[in-house]
Amino acid sequence: MTCRGTQTSRDAPRPDADHADSAIDSATAASPPLHDAGRPRRSLASPHPVQGDGVLLEQVMFNLIRNGIDASAGLPAARRTIDVSTRRLEASLLVSVSDRGTGIAPDVAPKLFESFFTTKETGMSLGLGICRTIIESHQGRLWHEHRAGGGTVFSFSLPL
Repeated sequence: MTCRGTQTSRDAPRPDADHADSAIDSATAASPPLHDAGRPRRSLASPHPVQGDGVLLEQVMFNLIRNGIDASAGLPAARRTIDVSTRRLEASLLVSVSDRGTGIAPDVAPKLFESFFTTKETGMSLGLGICRTIIESHQGRLWHEHRAGGGTVFSFSLPL
Protein backbone atom coordinates (compact mmCIF):
# COMPACT_ATOMS: atom_id res chain seq x y z
CA MET A 1 0.00 0.00 0.00
CA THR A 2 1.18 3.47 -0.61
CA CYS A 3 0.75 6.68 1.28
CA ARG A 4 1.82 10.06 0.05
CA GLY A 5 2.07 13.12 2.22
CA THR A 6 1.71 13.45 5.95
CA GLN A 7 -1.19 12.73 8.22
CA THR A 8 -2.17 13.95 11.63
CA SER A 9 -4.05 11.88 14.16
CA ARG A 10 -7.22 13.85 13.41
CA ASP A 11 -7.15 13.24 9.66
CA ALA A 12 -9.12 10.41 8.12
CA PRO A 13 -7.02 7.63 6.61
CA ARG A 14 -5.71 8.46 3.17
CA PRO A 15 -7.97 6.62 0.72
CA ASP A 16 -5.35 5.13 -1.58
CA ALA A 17 -6.64 2.01 -3.31
CA ASP A 18 -4.07 -0.76 -3.23
CA HIS A 19 -3.73 -4.35 -2.18
CA ALA A 20 -3.80 -5.24 1.49
CA ASP A 21 -1.27 -7.92 0.63
CA SER A 22 1.46 -5.30 0.19
CA ALA A 23 0.99 -4.10 3.80
CA ILE A 24 1.08 -7.73 4.96
CA ASP A 25 4.20 -8.44 2.91
CA SER A 26 5.98 -5.35 4.25
CA ALA A 27 5.09 -6.07 7.87
CA THR A 28 6.02 -9.74 7.57
CA ALA A 29 9.38 -8.92 5.97
CA ALA A 30 10.12 -6.30 8.64
CA SER A 31 9.20 -8.62 11.53
CA PRO A 32 12.05 -10.08 13.50
CA PRO A 33 12.63 -13.81 13.12
CA LEU A 34 10.53 -16.06 15.33
CA HIS A 35 13.34 -16.92 17.74
CA ASP A 36 15.12 -19.25 15.29
CA ALA A 37 11.84 -20.57 13.86
CA GLY A 38 11.79 -18.44 10.70
CA ARG A 39 9.47 -15.69 9.54
CA PRO A 40 5.67 -15.69 9.89
CA ARG A 41 3.94 -18.10 7.50
CA ARG A 42 1.56 -16.50 5.02
CA SER A 43 -1.54 -17.87 3.38
CA LEU A 44 -2.85 -15.06 1.22
CA ALA A 45 -5.86 -15.26 -1.03
CA SER A 46 -5.70 -13.44 -4.36
CA PRO A 47 -4.87 -9.72 -4.04
CA HIS A 48 -7.64 -7.64 -2.52
CA PRO A 49 -7.91 -3.95 -3.29
CA VAL A 50 -8.91 -1.99 -0.21
CA GLN A 51 -9.26 1.72 0.41
CA GLY A 52 -6.87 2.69 3.12
CA ASP A 53 -3.68 4.14 4.41
CA GLY A 54 -1.00 1.57 3.71
CA VAL A 55 1.39 2.90 6.32
CA LEU A 56 -1.22 2.63 9.07
CA LEU A 57 -2.38 -0.82 7.99
CA GLU A 58 1.22 -1.99 7.84
CA GLN A 59 1.68 -0.72 11.42
CA VAL A 60 -1.34 -2.76 12.56
CA MET A 61 0.10 -5.87 10.91
CA PHE A 62 3.55 -5.30 12.40
CA ASN A 63 2.06 -4.84 15.89
CA LEU A 64 -0.08 -8.00 15.69
CA ILE A 65 2.84 -10.07 14.39
CA ARG A 66 5.18 -8.67 17.06
CA ASN A 67 2.65 -9.49 19.80
CA GLY A 68 2.42 -13.05 18.49
CA ILE A 69 6.20 -13.37 18.54
CA ASP A 70 6.32 -12.10 22.12
CA ALA A 71 3.54 -14.50 23.18
CA SER A 72 5.48 -17.41 21.67
CA ALA A 73 8.87 -16.55 23.19
CA GLY A 74 8.89 -19.25 25.86
CA LEU A 75 7.73 -22.09 23.62
CA PRO A 76 9.86 -24.83 22.07
CA ALA A 77 11.07 -23.80 18.60
CA ALA A 78 8.72 -26.23 16.82
CA ARG A 79 5.65 -24.46 18.32
CA ARG A 80 6.85 -20.91 17.63
CA THR A 81 4.69 -20.23 14.62
CA ILE A 82 2.85 -17.16 13.47
CA ASP A 83 0.32 -17.66 10.68
CA VAL A 84 -0.94 -14.72 8.63
CA SER A 85 -3.88 -15.26 6.33
CA THR A 86 -6.31 -13.30 4.21
CA ARG A 87 -9.59 -14.26 2.65
CA ARG A 88 -12.65 -12.61 1.24
CA LEU A 89 -15.68 -12.74 3.50
CA GLU A 90 -18.73 -11.32 1.71
CA ALA A 91 -17.91 -7.65 0.99
CA SER A 92 -14.91 -7.58 3.35
CA LEU A 93 -11.33 -8.67 3.50
CA LEU A 94 -10.62 -10.78 6.59
CA VAL A 95 -7.02 -10.71 7.83
CA SER A 96 -5.94 -13.04 10.65
CA VAL A 97 -2.71 -13.31 12.62
CA SER A 98 -2.51 -16.37 14.83
CA ASP A 99 0.07 -17.68 17.27
CA ARG A 100 0.49 -20.73 19.48
CA GLY A 101 1.55 -18.69 22.48
CA THR A 102 0.19 -18.57 25.99
CA GLY A 103 -3.25 -17.29 25.01
CA ILE A 104 -5.20 -14.52 26.71
CA ALA A 105 -6.47 -15.03 30.24
CA PRO A 106 -10.23 -14.54 30.67
CA ASP A 107 -9.71 -11.70 33.18
CA VAL A 108 -7.39 -9.90 30.72
CA ALA A 109 -9.57 -10.15 27.61
CA PRO A 110 -12.04 -7.32 28.45
CA LYS A 111 -9.15 -4.87 29.03
CA LEU A 112 -6.99 -5.91 26.10
CA PHE A 113 -7.72 -2.91 23.84
CA GLU A 114 -7.62 -0.28 26.61
CA SER A 115 -4.86 2.32 26.50
CA PHE A 116 -2.13 1.83 29.10
CA PHE A 117 -3.16 -1.75 29.87
CA THR A 118 -0.46 -4.34 29.34
CA THR A 119 0.64 -7.81 30.34
CA LYS A 120 4.21 -7.07 29.21
CA GLU A 121 7.10 -5.80 31.27
CA THR A 122 8.18 -3.33 28.58
CA GLY A 123 6.41 -1.14 26.07
CA MET A 124 4.03 1.78 26.17
CA SER A 125 0.77 -0.22 26.44
CA LEU A 126 -0.78 1.56 23.48
CA GLY A 127 -0.38 -0.94 20.65
CA LEU A 128 -3.67 -2.81 20.55
CA GLY A 129 -5.74 0.28 21.35
CA ILE A 130 -4.10 2.14 18.49
CA CYS A 131 -4.54 -0.86 16.20
CA ARG A 132 -8.27 -0.94 16.93
CA THR A 133 -8.54 2.82 16.32
CA ILE A 134 -6.73 2.48 12.97
CA ILE A 135 -8.93 -0.40 11.82
CA GLU A 136 -12.11 1.37 12.92
CA SER A 137 -11.02 4.54 11.09
CA HIS A 138 -10.97 2.35 7.96
CA GLN A 139 -14.58 1.27 8.70
CA GLY A 140 -13.32 -2.12 9.85
CA ARG A 141 -13.38 -4.19 13.00
CA LEU A 142 -10.57 -5.77 15.11
CA TRP A 143 -11.11 -8.65 17.55
CA HIS A 144 -9.41 -11.68 19.08
CA GLU A 145 -10.37 -15.30 19.67
CA HIS A 146 -8.89 -18.32 21.38
CA ARG A 147 -6.98 -20.57 18.96
CA ALA A 148 -7.85 -24.25 19.11
CA GLY A 149 -4.78 -26.09 20.36
CA GLY A 150 -3.49 -23.03 22.23
CA GLY A 151 -2.69 -19.45 21.40
CA THR A 152 -4.67 -16.54 20.03
CA VAL A 153 -6.04 -15.35 16.71
CA PHE A 154 -6.30 -11.61 16.10
CA SER A 155 -8.48 -10.78 13.12
CA PHE A 156 -9.64 -7.65 11.42
CA SER A 157 -12.02 -6.97 8.59
CA LEU A 158 -11.86 -4.16 6.06
CA PRO A 159 -14.51 -3.28 3.50
CA LEU A 160 -13.64 -4.04 -0.13
